[in-house]
Amino acid sequence: MSPGQPHYRKKGGIVGLAVLTVALSKRFAAPFLHKILPPILDSFKDSDVSVCEYACETICVIAMVVKREIFPFFDRIFYAFCFPFKNSDIDRGFLHRKLTKVTEYIGTVDGRFSMEEFVQFLKERIRKMFCSARIFLLRWIENKAPHHVDSEWFLELYVEGLFQMLTDLPDDNGGVCDTLDKILQCIKEGQYRKENADFGHFAEPLLYSACSEDPVAQLTALTWINEFRKLGVDRLAPYYSRILCVILPWFSVPEVNVCKIAHEISDGIRKVYAGPVERSEIDAVLTILKVTLSSGWKECQIEALIWITKLLEWHRDEIMPYLNENFDLLIAALSQPSDEVVLLALEVHACLATDDTQFNHLFASLVQDQTLWVTLSRGSLIVHRLCALLNAEKVYQKFSSLLEGVDDLEFAFQLVQTLNYVLVTASELADMRALLKQTSENDASKDLFVSLHSSWCHSPSATISLCLFAQEYRHAYCVIQSLFEDDILMVPLIELADLVYQLQFPCFDHIKLQLREAGKSVWLRKLLYRILMLLPPRTTVFTMLWKTMRRLPAHSFVCDRVECLPYRDYHQCPETSQVAEPGHEIGDTENTQDGINFASLLEQYKNTQRKHFNHAKTKTQLQLHRSAASSS
Repeated sequence: MSPGQPHYRKKGGIVGLAVLTVALSKRFAAPFLHKILPPILDSFKDSDVSVCEYACETICVIAMVVKREIFPFFDRIFYAFCFPFKNSDIDRGFLHRKLTKVTEYIGTVDGRFSMEEFVQFLKERIRKMFCSARIFLLRWIENKAPHHVDSEWFLELYVEGLFQMLTDLPDDNGGVCDTLDKILQCIKEGQYRKENADFGHFAEPLLYSACSEDPVAQLTALTWINEFRKLGVDRLAPYYSRILCVILPWFSVPEVNVCKIAHEISDGIRKVYAGPVERSEIDAVLTILKVTLSSGWKECQIEALIWITKLLEWHRDEIMPYLNENFDLLIAALSQPSDEVVLLALEVHACLATDDTQFNHLFASLVQDQTLWVTLSRGSLIVHRLCALLNAEKVYQKFSSLLEGVDDLEFAFQLVQTLNYVLVTASELADMRALLKQTSENDASKDLFVSLHSSWCHSPSATISLCLFAQEYRHAYCVIQSLFEDDILMVPLIELADLVYQLQFPCFDHIKLQLREAGKSVWLRKLLYRILMLLPPRTTVFTMLWKTMRRLPAHSFVCDRVECLPYRDYHQCPETSQVAEPGHEIGDTENTQDGINFASLLEQYKNTQRKHFNHAKTKTQLQLHRSAASSS
């Protein structure tokens, strides 16, 4: 069709071809469509809007005449209709109506447009179309969808093409999302034949869109993955590990809706793994969980640990070798700043520790990684949770046995302080405290006391606290008495203050009762008076303990004058040196008492404290030497 006036192109060319087709009728026009249609389709690219409109009308007239015979050219006709769409002057609704009219004329025997025969054309070209053409396609499909949503090809076209539009048009995706919502609703309402769906075929484009940087595309893709999972879980099974790889990073994003859907998908997939699963699938999931656990995202680490806990519950034998290889990674999770991550990691460790070998491995690793015990709060959290998940007595005895071989005295002191703090404060350890109270009565209690004493020696206050639990007041008095025998055993005042504060806790209520029983608490009273003598006057802890002792009934071994002294004069009383040891009694002179060799335990305590003193002395000398060297 030669260029010239638009009037000539419209009436002389386009309309002339329409008239010619009508005159030839379907029988004679069909063989010449390959010559009639090309110039008309080229007119869709004309810059004049009226020429495009005439071309649309002519195509409708030709379709009305030749009917089904025009279908082989429908791909080119459809593509031609896309060109005017980018012209802002043309009526886009007009294009929709005319194209729909063409599809009505191109019918099958029952009068419906054969979309199945058209799908290959769209699938091949939809990704290559320019943006405006794809928008036009979207609008056209939206009108056709209600009639064809029950066809499997439609979802293929949708996933392959429309999601591509969603990711390519982040600034103009409102219409795309609306269409997706409508089609998804149709599927959820059962208008789609789910039994014929190969949902796995759509996994690739959905996963691609879920990885998009556009938040709308992400949310839409995750929504579809979630719904497809519900409709065809078994068909998506080969893609579960990849889906998990995609959704785990979304647990850390601030978008609430995305996180919610990601949780639903993860929970749904996880339930499938409760049953029989291929080893290769478990390996793939574990590889993803390892990467996620190594990330610095709290929410992702939490989800990964939940997965590992469940897999341990369902497929312990299969994943144990993998967890053994990555045991250091699980230990490192205990150093994370989030307490929630630490608690979940401890659950995993507790599941592993049901085996004796794994139990020993766990506690050896905990003692070796000193960074876990830097703060009292984190150390207490670890000990407290392990005692709740495992046997508390076994946990404490294991820690104590391992501390005997620790060379770092400062770390040993810190860990003992943490263990003792949990023992004093944790309500869950009430049974263990009750067991210690029976030290003089049964062998299990004696074994527990002796096993803990060996490591508790690193801390004087912890040692005394342990003796108070076990009601071995005479040995506790000997420990305190040793502080007067040798200057190298001087206990830091902060430890004694901590011990006085501990006495106010409910776990030591039995002491307050025993103090009022004359004749039954001689060594306990002597112990408390010794502690009082070590505390500096006019301090809170001194006043606290002094008031406790003042409320007790007078006892024969305490002179009245000392008993009545106000606390400010207590340290000046010359008789206080003999208050705690009437008759100059010596503590553990007997080799064995209640079946326990307390003389040996006392010597063990003294030796340990000498090591601490020598270590502190050496450290101080080294610091002074460095300070002198730097100043010179």
